[in-house]
Amino acid sequence: MMQSAREALRGAMAGIEVLRPPVIRRSDEPEWMLATDLPGLTSEEGLNRFCEHVTASGWRPQRRGDWLLLDNLGALPTADRPETEITGEAASVISLLERHPGGAMDEKLLRMIAKRAEEGEAALENLCRSLHRDLAGRLRRGEELPGALLPYLYAAWTKVKGEIAP
Repeated sequence: MMQSAREALRGAMAGIEVLRPPVIRRSDEPEWMLATDLPGLTSEEGLNRFCEHVTASGWRPQRRGDWLLLDNLGALPTADRPETEITGEAASVISLLERHPGGAMDEKLLRMIAKRAEEGEAALENLCRSLHRDLAGRLRRGEELPGALLPYLYAAWTKVKGEIAP
């Protein structure tokens, strides 16, 4: 689900002199999508050029030592409801969100969905299991559900089922 975002970041690194090709991986931190070890591999000038370029493209970079954390929720794909059957806990979560539309975007959950979709169907299913419990609790308390997640969940489902490019 984040492959096109990685490719965009690699493109932004083109022309920057580095000691070796930088790693771009999922961030371990819930507030960030991706992380790269670019700061330890290039000059301050090269890093500044990269940061200026990605910032102009909608990314939010933050340096942490020899790592650069990156976030751009706009870089994540969305999809319409897949034509194939949605099963398991993902079906339960999607059904809840479809029956209770509206609600604000939960950015932390969106990052979790994207990261778990990259890990595969089992990881996404585990996330959906806990998300199902959370959403049911929100409904019992009369709280709004994060319906804005729905097109991203569709994209995550189709990604793990191999129906769209990663």
